[in-house]
Formats: sequence, C-alpha cells, structure tokens
Amino acid sequence: MNEPQALTQEQIDFAVRCMARYINVREDHGHGLPNSADVDHSSLLRRLLSGKQPLEQPPPKRYSYPDYDLAEGKEGEIRELWERDDDHPLMREDGGHVVIDQHPYWEWEDREKKILRYVPTGDLYQYMEKTAYPVWVRGDDPKNHPYQDKFLQKLEKSHERTDRTMERKTPKIS
Repeated sequence: MNEPQALTQEQIDFAVRCMARYINVREDHGHGLPNSADVDHSSLLRRLLSGKQPLEQPPPKRYSYPDYDLAEGKEGEIRELWERDDDHPLMREDGGHVVIDQHPYWEWEDREKKILRYVPTGDLYQYMEKTAYPVWVRGDDPKNHPYQDKFLQKLEKSHERTDRTMERKTPKIS
C-alpha cells in the first residue's frame, strides 16, 4: 500500500477554507456543527473540495443524497416516482404528494405537461419517459436491449413560477 503524501501548504489552506465554508453553509441552512459522520458523507464538502461553489439552495435529494447534476440542469434518470395520499405514513406537512427516488418533496405543477415542482426551492422539472439502454450487456450490444425509463430535467425558467407556487411557504429540510 502506498504511503499517503503530505499536502502542500497551499492545499492545506484550501482545505481549511473549504471546511470553514462548509460549516458556514450548514449554519445558513439551520444545521449545527457537523459530526464525523456528517463530514464523511457530505456531498457539499466534496463539492467545495473539488473547487465548485455551493448552490444558492440545496439540490433535490435522491436516495438521501443531494443530486447536484439535476439541480444544475443535467438530465437525470430516476428509478421511482409514485404518488401518496394524505394518510400515507410519509406524508409530512412540509412535503409534497409525489415521491421521487425515496424523497417526498415533489408536487405536480402541471400534470398534463408533466412538470413537477421541487417543494423546498420551487424549482420546476420536466418529467419524461423515454427509451434508455444499459451501459453494458455481457456478450451483446447494449443497443439490442432498450427499455423504457423515467427522467427529470430542470427547466431553465424555474424562477418564473405560477401564483400558486409563490404563495406556498418554502420549508427547510435536513
């Protein structure tokens, strides 16, 4: 096993600045000081350490992890989308009625046009169903194995929301 290399002073300074920024962003969103598990699993800290800036609002979560690509406008393949009723155990006052990849903070903005709203930020996303292909198929060309899948992509004009959206309170989520 290779011995870890010591960081340069410039790298140490950068890491310290990133950690301070990470703590400040957490505090700005109502979170206290991080524990070791928070640091180990932080997508935000990794984002800062890779030289990227935090987003104005936290990105949508998928399977408990922030999806920065989706928040930045890249198309994302999703695994599950289902609607819940008011009696469902996951129903929360500050959530939506649509669950995407185990995250219950979505609502239909326009069901006919397949536009979903991410409740915490009010951002709008286009829902699509289209043909996808596996990355790899043993002994065959992936193009020979098409399947229908679900996708989301942030709409560029998410800031232009309907009056109904603007009236809603945006909850803080952890």
